[in-house]
Amino acid sequence: MRRFSFIGGVCAALAVALVAPSSAAPPWPSAAITLITPAPPGGAIDLTARIVADGLAAQLGQSVRVDPRPGADGILAAQAFLSANDPDHTFLVTFGGLLVSNPVTHDKLPYDVSSDFVPVVLLATDTIVICAAAEFPAESLGDLIREMRTRPDAVRWSSAPGEPKLRFLGLLKQIEARPLFVPYKSLNQAVIDLSAGRIEVVVAPLAVVRSQLQSGKLRLLATLAAERSPAAPNVPSVTEAGYPRMAMLPFIGLFARSGTPPEVGARLAREITTLLFNPAAEQALRNAGLKPIGGSPQALGAVVGEKLRENRELARVVGPGWQ
Repeated sequence: MRRFSFIGGVCAALAVALVAPSSAAPPWPSAAITLITPAPPGGAIDLTARIVADGLAAQLGQSVRVDPRPGADGILAAQAFLSANDPDHTFLVTFGGLLVSNPVTHDKLPYDVSSDFVPVVLLATDTIVICAAAEFPAESLGDLIREMRTRPDAVRWSSAPGEPKLRFLGLLKQIEARPLFVPYKSLNQAVIDLSAGRIEVVVAPLAVVRSQLQSGKLRLLATLAAERSPAAPNVPSVTEAGYPRMAMLPFIGLFARSGTPPEVGARLAREITTLLFNPAAEQALRNAGLKPIGGSPQALGAVVGEKLRENRELARVVGPGWQ
């Protein structure tokens, strides 16, 4: 199969969709639709996928199921997606890291971002936060930076894998500080230890720490974003705090297989953009700290291309072995 650039392939596919006569396309969907996800039930990705599944089932008149395949930084889900028997009815709902972090953090992958995935629609963006234990003497990102510079041995930190960790390491490189990183198999366990004061700082999705924040066990210092998040309007962004290179755009997107008829992707983008802003769906997403987006395949392709470029450059600055 001929390889093509990620964004260029999207534009070419859309051009074909615009000129192809509708009578030449077989009816779609003609079978049940499957949404494969890289996350277990209960999290933000699962919630988003189920909202999309319920909305599409109602709009398309065809059953839509969610198939969770968690593990290995999304690689297991990607493999299941790429080996599915019915590619025209199988799609991937994934966190952005599978496409914009894994190519930076893994030496070898069983997929190629540029040729195996076709962007369909940007579903939502998430909120990633820097939070501290309630007893830790830092009220802001500036306070945390002073602590890490003056008392690095007293600051133990952990992070969600991939881009959140890379962005925080970029900050440490910039401020020339080396607090102790504590690895965990589960981000939830890191948050438990943070709440108990066994570590001082965690970088995580807002939804993961929400209950501990409400109980007063944790304190938000900043969001890893260019602007303040509607999910945490009183918390400064890292850009506002003077560290714009820490800002990231954690997104959830829907992707099709290479070779999927472009009119299918175009239709899905329209249908899903409509359902995301159904009042009940929009409120459910916002309650989980997510912002519904929607839009065109080109928009999602542009996000993937730009964020992958940013992460490769940041990894070069941070240096080898940071994973």
